[in-house]
Amino acid sequence: MPSNQLDLLHQQETLFAPGQPVDTVDPDHLGNFPREPWSRLPIQQRMDEAAWMRKWSGVFAAQHCAPRRNDVALAFLDAHPPTGRILLYPAGDLARRVHQHFQGQANIVGFVDRRGPSTGPVQGVPVFAPDRLDVAYDCLLVCHAFGEAYFAEEIERLGVPWEKILTIFLSEGFASWWASEDRTDMSLVGLPRSARPVRNVIIRTSLHINVIDDRELARVFNPDDTVLIYVGSLAEKSLSEYFRFHQTAGSLPALRHLLDILQPKSIYISSVIADNYWGYIVRDLYPHARLIHEIYDWSFLFPNEPLRPLHYATDAEIEASHLGELVSVRHADAVVSKRSGPCWALVQKEFRVPYARYFQSATRPSIPPLPACPQSEGNLLRLVYAGPVPPPSELDDWSFYGFVPLLERLMSLDFISLDIFNSMDGGRPAERIKFQRYYEEFNSMQQHYHHSLPHGVMVNTIQDYDFGWMCINRSDQVEQFPDTHTVVSARVTGYISAGLPVIVDDTWNATVDLIRRFNAGIVISEPTPDRIEAALRGINPADYKPGALALRDYMLSENQRMVNALKTLVDSWS
Repeated sequence: MPSNQLDLLHQQETLFAPGQPVDTVDPDHLGNFPREPWSRLPIQQRMDEAAWMRKWSGVFAAQHCAPRRNDVALAFLDAHPPTGRILLYPAGDLARRVHQHFQGQANIVGFVDRRGPSTGPVQGVPVFAPDRLDVAYDCLLVCHAFGEAYFAEEIERLGVPWEKILTIFLSEGFASWWASEDRTDMSLVGLPRSARPVRNVIIRTSLHINVIDDRELARVFNPDDTVLIYVGSLAEKSLSEYFRFHQTAGSLPALRHLLDILQPKSIYISSVIADNYWGYIVRDLYPHARLIHEIYDWSFLFPNEPLRPLHYATDAEIEASHLGELVSVRHADAVVSKRSGPCWALVQKEFRVPYARYFQSATRPSIPPLPACPQSEGNLLRLVYAGPVPPPSELDDWSFYGFVPLLERLMSLDFISLDIFNSMDGGRPAERIKFQRYYEEFNSMQQHYHHSLPHGVMVNTIQDYDFGWMCINRSDQVEQFPDTHTVVSARVTGYISAGLPVIVDDTWNATVDLIRRFNAGIVISEPTPDRIEAALRGINPADYKPGALALRDYMLSENQRMVNALKTLVDSWS
């Protein structure tokens, strides 16, 4: 890209003002994108979003009066043991702990799990599929700390009578038991006696899924004056290399206790998709600090159906997430995300607070690439896909990643090699079993399957390929998932970080704008197998490599400017 064009791009505002879109709205780009982004919410909620959020947060507070820990669950069950013939559902860590804890004391007749008998007996007890409970039972105990409500609803939908379903943290007697025992969860937060107030607090609902990582946030928030609080399921150790680390296991009293002691001037809260109501929850708990809400994915841009099993979320929680997003874009002090493009401009019209766009995980390789091999007749076009590939048993749940047949078709072409690095496969023994089919079928002279690698290692590893693969959508998927119009995916920034041109279909509007602007890859319209084969045959990666490198420079430059702008904003809140 000519330097004068790059300079022109850099003239845009670094931290976009309220209502000021990153790009202008082009009607030709909108397609099926909702003209009123939060139209799925009832009009009365959109008119007074904060009041409705306040009602829902009261319910949430009652359900999160204690830490969602296994030892707390077992203590409650000791005080209120289930009776009769008991099923445990799902067959995860908590269910196994319950079985071990009550072995010989309770009549546990089986586990229930979506994989059913194929998992084999667990701890010597049979496993049943949820829709085929071929066993006499009196009650089914839901054993999942953070997905309890979802699993209870799901098992009822599959035919278990509601009166037979027992919960733990959501049971009617749990809150009164916790209060009557005069229990305290303050020891959970592990604050030393000398704990002092700090200037900043970072709150995360996920330790692994974030737009801006801890290393970059350490440039915004001084680590000596910042504490990171994790509100999700209990981690065994601190997972932050940059900040002092505390965790609350979902307990709102513990979080309030921490915030009251730390007395931050600013709070940076990052949430994922089905928990975007946390921005309001935190503001309600501690209204004295300025609040920046980082939203990884936006629930209003996805249908509820795939989010429920993927995030163990109920419809009520997803709708609260819609509402929480609207509250944040109107009432937070700033919002951070990885969305942009013409369709996102429509969303930004709803914003009453500054918006920061960040290219997730953009970086440079730490080692040089191998010497380039000139493309010639007989050489294979080396493609790489680095991203999610659902396990074969869960393809129905991951309908928007339902592109395995297309990858299999690509692997059959005689001029292409394709390597897959599956971000859902961590390489552990249990995952090796889940993804065994891919290890067996996706390995030949022209195709190789790999588990995921740490991001920096991945960028170094893939830089010697010819193209990164992003062309995965079908027209019916785009109709269901408007998010494709706005997101600049971590897959794209990963490929561009490695200096690879990208192959993308034209449904990824925000990404396509960047790819075309920099000539950083090829865009395929209506990506049928025949169209893809025709587009790739004879293509020369060298034609697009300079554009990919220029786009990488742009992403890194924009991220630097955004981090500087956030730091300036936070420093102004003294």
